Amino acid sequence: MKHQQAHEAESSEAPDLRILADDMVQAVGLASAPVAVFLLAPDADMAPFAGWAPVERHRYCQALMKARRGERVILEADELACPAAAKAFGFKPLPEGLQTGKGLVGFGIVAEPESGARMFAGMACLEPGTVRASPCARWLRRRRCRTSWWSKDRRSSSCGCCSPR
Repeated sequence: MKHQQAHEAESSEAPDLRILADDMVQAVGLASAPVAVFLLAPDADMAPFAGWAPVERHRYCQALMKARRGERVILEADELACPAAAKAFGFKPLPEGLQTGKGLVGFGIVAEPESGARMFAGMACLEPGTVRASPCARWLRRRRCRTSWWSKDRRSSSCGCCSPR
């Protein structure tokens, strides 16, 4: 993270998101690159996501896994297959079986319906109609050169990727 702070102090340019992704992976100890998630309003311009693949009948976690593997996907409200996630994003109301907790008993998640009902009653949710779709993609990481990686003062590297601009 010191690496990014040094770059920001030297430049008024926007931070390099690839460097931030590298720093996040190191700081948190992630095994792979983080995933960027967008929550698009109903009137949002879809042009920046024109080449991204819409997914059909996916759970949100499945879309995230595809993004983690390098796919650029868009999950539209009508294609979200997980009723709990659909409720959380404000896409659809929660089905009665989940609302009462009986569905979670059936899945073996909780022993008593009351526990399941409390789980969903306390769930944070977006206002209905505020999100149209959720594009997801891997947040690309840039490999740093060995010179800058191992030098004490990374900014003094002559490699070009970490030298002062």
